[in-house]
Amino acid sequence: MQFLSQSLTTSDYILASIKSPGVMTTLVSAIRAGGPQRLRDMFGKTAENTAAVELEVMSSTSREVGELYNGREVVRCLGQAPIWEFIYLIPDKLLPETTKTKEMSMKEAVDQGYMRMAVIVRIVRPEAPNISLNRSKNTGRGELRFAAGVAIFLFLLFSLCSYLITCHPEISLTFLKDGSPVPPYAFACTFFGSLFSDFSSYISAYVIGSSTKEEIFQPAKNWRARMVWVQGEKIVGDQEFKPFAIFSGEDQPNIITSSRVDDNQGPGYIRRHLENLTYRGAVLNMIGSALQAVGFRASHCSVSILYLIVVLIMLIVKMVVRRGRSRPIFSRAIIPGFQFAWLADSLRD
Repeated sequence: MQFLSQSLTTSDYILASIKSPGVMTTLVSAIRAGGPQRLRDMFGKTAENTAAVELEVMSSTSREVGELYNGREVVRCLGQAPIWEFIYLIPDKLLPETTKTKEMSMKEAVDQGYMRMAVIVRIVRPEAPNISLNRSKNTGRGELRFAAGVAIFLFLLFSLCSYLITCHPEISLTFLKDGSPVPPYAFACTFFGSLFSDFSSYISAYVIGSSTKEEIFQPAKNWRARMVWVQGEKIVGDQEFKPFAIFSGEDQPNIITSSRVDDNQGPGYIRRHLENLTYRGAVLNMIGSALQAVGFRASHCSVSILYLIVVLIMLIVKMVVRRGRSRPIFSRAIIPGFQFAWLADSLRD
């Protein structure tokens, strides 16, 4: 669910859909995020609050949903606490080598490169800060595209192996089902069932991703950016959050903001388009699940084992892609009421 909620691009959707162990969970999440009223009624989500859906399914933050640090990890919760987001911009320009002694003003020292001037940018937006999307280094899309290519390759490899085990005139004779050859329809049901289920998950991931709007900011050339979040003390719901400073820990080449797309924003045909996609995804999910059940039952047990192996490999691929989310969070406790004094003193050093 966490991987799905942080899926922002087509590569993410592919990774979240191919051989996913939670196909039905993905479908229900899409129905909650952008599905029509009739499907929400079927799954008991008729009067569900939009903030609850955003909390559990979406990558965005808003005035109703925020992200806070509890001393161990960043958690999403309903409501907001006092938290401020800053970007620390540092120039890449190096100090010039010199052995001479010279007297100059502060402006001259900065202009000539003897001193480095840093810029602090405070992000002011009505929505709560997106900590989880920016606390680890957001690299380029090359790694995600490569991982998506691996996922597609695994799907094709599974299909090829299933074909050889089931339909090859010589290899299939070594994989008998109860002493008899596997029926010809077993491969067709397995292949199309897997294809429909994976495509259904892709549609669901796309619907969830389309329910939020992302913006990506990059530092200008010859500048490096780091993120700092200053959190105040407050009790939200039944959780108590202490004052902390949270750091990105390393340079951030891409700063991402994600906000919820409300029903009253944008043309109405976009909403109808997402509802139609959700209908199609639900139909494909039912057909794919039925075909897979028939195909696996008719196939040799090695096909089911091979399917489980591909699922495990995909879980490892997702873990590698999101490895930054599992790293320890760089944080420091702050005395209540002195958050900005601590920030100014830290930046001065």
